[in-house]
Amino acid sequence: MNGGQEFVDAAKTEGLKMIAEWCKWLVAVQSGAIGLIATLIKTDGRLELGQDILMKRLLGGSVVCFVVSILLTGAIFGSIPSALTDIGEDEKVMNRPIIVFNAKFGVFWFFIPLLFIFFLAGIGLFAGSLLRVICV
Repeated sequence: MNGGQEFVDAAKTEGLKMIAEWCKWLVAVQSGAIGLIATLIKTDGRLELGQDILMKRLLGGSVVCFVVSILLTGAIFGSIPSALTDIGEDEKVMNRPIIVFNAKFGVFWFFIPLLFIFFLAGIGLFAGSLLRVICV
């Protein structure tokens, strides 16, 4: 019996570690994309945003999606230590609450897909802005 419990705990711990690793990669990619957007706006003469409303919306939407995704990632990442220390024997990792400043805001199964949706939307809007630069 005890060996089975150790396996379950190891599996839960590994799952939380994988979520943490995934969060780190998302934040790195999104931060890089935001930096690239800022660099393109500041240095590239072809991005004259004063006249191109569509480009403003694509880039602005991309930055907003990335920032929301980074904030969600922070909430998830910040909840992992408490999940690692006090997860119950019969509790599932995805049912753990997201805790920010000692307040529960939701559960992992809600925040993780929401984070990914904002990440994909940011990538899509960013890709649209790059296509607009290339095609115009």
